[in-house]
Amino acid sequence: MRIYFLIFTFYSCINCYSQTNEVTFNNVFAESFYKKAFSKIKLEDYNAAVKEFDRAIGLNPEYIEAFFGRGYAKNIVEDYAGAVLDFNKVLERYPSYEDAYLNRANAKSNMLDFAGSILDYDKAISINSSDADSYYKRGFAKDELKNYKGAISDYIKAIKINPNHAIAYFSIGYAKDELKTYKKAIFYFNKAIEINPNYIEAYFNRARAKKKSKDFKGAIDDYSRYIDLVSDDADAYYGRGNAKNKIKDYDGAMADYGMAIRINPKSAEAYYNRGLAKIKAKDKICGCLDLNKSKELGLEQANKEVKKHCN
Repeated sequence: MRIYFLIFTFYSCINCYSQTNEVTFNNVFAESFYKKAFSKIKLEDYNAAVKEFDRAIGLNPEYIEAFFGRGYAKNIVEDYAGAVLDFNKVLERYPSYEDAYLNRANAKSNMLDFAGSILDYDKAISINSSDADSYYKRGFAKDELKNYKGAISDYIKAIKINPNHAIAYFSIGYAKDELKTYKKAIFYFNKAIEINPNYIEAYFNRARAKKKSKDFKGAIDDYSRYIDLVSDDADAYYGRGNAKNKIKDYDGAMADYGMAIRINPKSAEAYYNRGLAKIKAKDKICGCLDLNKSKELGLEQANKEVKKHCN
């Protein structure tokens, strides 16, 4: 009888204990999975981190820190829709959480929802107006929507906070180029390069802007600097070839078009322009071979030049 009582009491206590402490047990184990997830993030094993966050959330569906961590990891493994859902959960609980808005904005931008990302950057900036990168990223989203003036306004705000924000200077240059104000674009590319002398994209884009403003020698110098840093970019050789063509350096142009073709054998434009350069250099036979190759690759304007020079 005494044994039965003890057994009954034992199981009764276990039942009572499990009812009152199940949440505590779950939270303890959830925290363990949460810590494992962060160890996976440190190892850059983001898929494994997502799985550990899943386990933590499965045990504690209100574990907001785990939702944030999982959203962060999902962003990196390109599950952007999943990341947005996780950050939604965080913001339901903490509607003034700046980092959640910034991370959700990043996920939306990666989903090409630039209008949605701008709204999130608006919220983040309303919480913290002193973060240069928030203005820069909002400007980038506006850039993608071709709101270049709005983008420039944000880039300038970023620069006021961080005068050494080379990417913001570069991005103003890019927007000015799109607005066809090439000399202003060159000015801002100059500023980006002053801050970062190895800013390869700035050299490339400054070369394009110089070519459009008819500074062909300056464009050649910038393309050359870019090619010194990136030797396998067909567009750079093609652009430098065009600039050389403009100053009637046909041999130099042909050599650059040849390099562009070597890197990208399907560049109809490179064949087309090399063909015309060869014809200008009095090599009609080889020029016509290039024009016909360009025609074969589908460049419609090559038809006209073939009829004009090669029949």
